[in-house]
Amino acid sequence: MEYIEINSNGKVLRGMLHKGNASTDSLIPLIIIHGYFSANKIGPQRLFVRMANKIAKNRFDIYRFDLSGMGESDGEIDDIKFSDHIADVENIVKEIRAKYNKRVSVVSHCLGCNITLENVLKNSEWFREIIFLAPYYTTDDILSNLFDETSKKQLYEENYTYRKGLYAHKSFFEGSKQSVFIEKIKKVEVMINVVIPNKDQFISLEDNKKTFKGVEKVNLLYVNEADHNFLRHQEELINLVEGLLLDEKYTV
Repeated sequence: MEYIEINSNGKVLRGMLHKGNASTDSLIPLIIIHGYFSANKIGPQRLFVRMANKIAKNRFDIYRFDLSGMGESDGEIDDIKFSDHIADVENIVKEIRAKYNKRVSVVSHCLGCNITLENVLKNSEWFREIIFLAPYYTTDDILSNLFDETSKKQLYEENYTYRKGLYAHKSFFEGSKQSVFIEKIKKVEVMINVVIPNKDQFISLEDNKKTFKGVEKVNLLYVNEADHNFLRHQEELINLVEGLLLDEKYTV
C-alpha cells in the first residue's frame, strides 16, 4: 500500500493506494467511496481494506480516500456539506482519470452512492463501471431508523444533529430524499450495479424493490441475510464485487 494525497477545493484529501497485479498499461483505476457513517476509508469492520487487498490481486489499482472533514483528510465535519463531498469525488475522479488516461471504476457505499450518482449524472463518460452497495435514501420513516425523535427534531429545526457521537448535517439527508434519488437514478445513461442487503436495518427490502422498480439502467443484486454494512457477509460481498468488476459486460 502507498499513502497518497490529493487537493480538493483547498483541502488535502488523504488515502491509500493498493497496487494492482498487472503492467502499468493494463491497470484499471478503481475508487472506493465511503458512506457518511461507515468509518471512512477503513469501512465497516475493515470491509474496504479487505475488498481492496483481494481485488488488487487482479489488474486494479485501488484508491481509498477519506472525504473532507472525515478521517485523516482536512476540514471539520461540522463545516462540511453534501455539496463538498460531491466536489471531493469529482476532484478525485478527475485526477485519477487523468493519471491513467482511462475511465475509472467506482464502488460506493451508503450515502457515498448519492455522492457518486451526482458525479455520474454530470460526467458519465468518466466512468468504466459503477457499483453501489446498500445505497441510502431518505424518508421520514427511514430517518426514524437512524435517529431518535429528539435527534430527528434537531436535524429538522437546527440543520444538524449527532448519531452515536458523530455529527450529521441536514444537507446530506436533504440531498438524498427518496423522491430525488429515484428521479436522478432514472436519468442515468450508463449501467449501475446495485447490491442490496436483504436485511438492511435502515431501508426495508420492500422499499428498495419499489425504489428500483422499472429503472432501466440498474442491475439489481441481493445478498441474503446481510445487514446494511454486510458485517457477516463480507467474503460473499467481496466475491460478488470482484466478479462484477471482472465481467466486461458491465463495463462502459
